Amino acid sequence: MGTRFGFVIPDCDHDKGEKLSLLIKVEVNNLEEKLSRFIPSSQISYLNKYAGSSPVEVDDDMWNVLNDCKKYYEITSGAFNIALSGLNDFWNDKQDIDNPENINHAKIILEKCSMNNLVLDQVRHSVFFTNPLIKLDLGAIGKGIAIKKAGEILSRSKIRNGFVSFGESSIFALGKHPNGPCWEVTIPNLFNENEIAYSAKLNNNSLSVSGNTSNNSRSGKTHIINAFTGVPVKEFKTALVIHECPVTAEALSTAFMQLDENQISETINKFKNIRTAIIKYNADRQPIIKEFIN
Repeated sequence: MGTRFGFVIPDCDHDKGEKLSLLIKVEVNNLEEKLSRFIPSSQISYLNKYAGSSPVEVDDDMWNVLNDCKKYYEITSGAFNIALSGLNDFWNDKQDIDNPENINHAKIILEKCSMNNLVLDQVRHSVFFTNPLIKLDLGAIGKGIAIKKAGEILSRSKIRNGFVSFGESSIFALGKHPNGPCWEVTIPNLFNENEIAYSAKLNNNSLSVSGNTSNNSRSGKTHIINAFTGVPVKEFKTALVIHECPVTAEALSTAFMQLDENQISETINKFKNIRTAIIKYNADRQPIIKEFIN
């Protein structure tokens, strides 16, 4: 999925560790072969190619993923939207995000990129795009799905303590650290990596972090598209979500990069045992943190 995947299992012997490593690697590779739109033979690529012409039946795994995506789309009032692939492609070769012509063109594309244009047939498990310009991208949720699968493998193998990291922004913590009551993850200041902006303590739950840096917020390099304006999010900030389900954490952290504080509060009230932090920066590039807990 274009990033590093690693895990730590304390007090695990070599042979069992090798076996678990192989099981997780196979599972993650299988997911990538199915979910990545950049792999021509993937199931999502097949959907993008043909579902705009006629309904396409999908397997149970893909069916569950798409239904989850539709659920998060509705929960976040449209902020989590896997149908924005066309907008990502549009902005990736544009050097001027503030150009009015580009913004107007993006709005036209956005009108055609609603997940309401996805028809999910509950009987046939088929997918149809009522707008043939729709293209799906599961990048905003794929790491969460992979982390969840890895966690399930560890739990089935009777592993009590473990730490799984996908790209250092999607994390699942099982049990506790050998030298403490939890696994502690720190979020650095975007402008000073030696300074800690936020510290998250994890124990049998997941952390997902979405944000902009000087690298991915510049013109010509899109990262997160605002699903309401069609324009890339440029503000230097970080949204993090801690929840027992890594898929939920992944979807919401993406959405919370776009929603305001009132909308975030309304959204987390739909979940239990969830913690969210939004990190913004003042003129002196010091973090300003707003937490939401339910």
